[in-house]
Amino acid sequence: MGPFKHTVDDGLDIRKAAFECMYTLLDSCLERLDIFEFLSHVETGLKDHYDIKMLTYLMLVRLSSLAPNAVLQRLDALVAPLLSTVQTKVKSNAVKQELDRKSG
Repeated sequence: MGPFKHTVDDGLDIRKAAFECMYTLLDSCLERLDIFEFLSHVETGLKDHYDIKMLTYLMLVRLSSLAPNAVLQRLDALVAPLLSTVQTKVKSNAVKQELDRKSG
C-alpha cells in the first residue's frame, strides 16, 4: 500500500499493564520487592515506547522518595536513557502531538 511502513507493536498494551502493575507494587508491597531487580526493569522501561517511558518516570519519582539509596546506587545506569530522551530532536515535519510531547 504505497511506500509507507507502519509498525504495529502488539505487545505494547501488555507491557503497559505490566508497568502499571509495577507502579502499584510500589504502594502495596515495597518491602517484599527486590528493589535492584525492580530498578533493572525500570531501566528497561526507560528505553521503551513513549507511554512506557511516562510510567517509568512516575516510578522513578516515587522510588526516589521510597528507596533513595537504591536509586542512587543505580543512577549511572538510569542517566543514559534519561539523557537520550531529553536530547531527542523533534523532526521539522512533526505533528502537534509530537511537539507537545517534546515540550511537555
